[in-house]
Amino acid sequence: MSNTTATTRDRPLILVVEDDRDIQRLITRHLRDANADVLLAGSAAEGFQIYGERLPDLVMIDLNLPDGPGLGLVNQIRSMNDTPIVIVTGNTDEQSLVTCLDAGAVDYVTKPFRTAELVARVRTVMRRSPRTLEPDELNVGPFKIQLADRRVFRFGTELRLTPTEFRLLVQLARHPNRVFTHGALLTSVWGPEYADEPHILRVTLNRLRGKLGEPAVIENRPAIGYALVPDE
Repeated sequence: MSNTTATTRDRPLILVVEDDRDIQRLITRHLRDANADVLLAGSAAEGFQIYGERLPDLVMIDLNLPDGPGLGLVNQIRSMNDTPIVIVTGNTDEQSLVTCLDAGAVDYVTKPFRTAELVARVRTVMRRSPRTLEPDELNVGPFKIQLADRRVFRFGTELRLTPTEFRLLVQLARHPNRVFTHGALLTSVWGPEYADEPHILRVTLNRLRGKLGEPAVIENRPAIGYALVPDE
């Protein structure tokens, strides 16, 4: 048996992935003045981790990040769901912007930008993309997964999971009984550059199963992938 406890956010939650601290502060101030809550990340890797943990209503991504082009993060997010993405970039090369829009971004703002324009574009995107319910926790079989503070309980006893183990469990728990291919799990948890490294998934799953205890609820579908099958 599984269920999800959910509430509607009072204010939209926006993730800003930008390594320039001055621009971070500028965007944050104006988005908060526009009645939005803001999460900040300074790299693609940090942005992807925060995205998976908090599931914001909108993501703003700089194209040039210290650990790689923002396009990679656009692809990672789009592989998980259809959260609206707005590109913020100083690169005015038309082909780069077209590539990002083709990958799934819905709009872009070029630097230097007028803050009024940035806020207006965000509001327009949010109106086109109705906000969904944000789950507070997932209840799957004997497990309670608290998403906001990243805690997992089994029959009331807290389990100590690494951040990667937590992301993997949440990905499976959001869709109980659904079979995820190896590539889908690797892409959503580690990123597309790990899609062809199934040994990383096997090692992490073995550790996770050991922590979850018996009976094992993560089933292996040989040559296909894995599914979280809760007790009825």
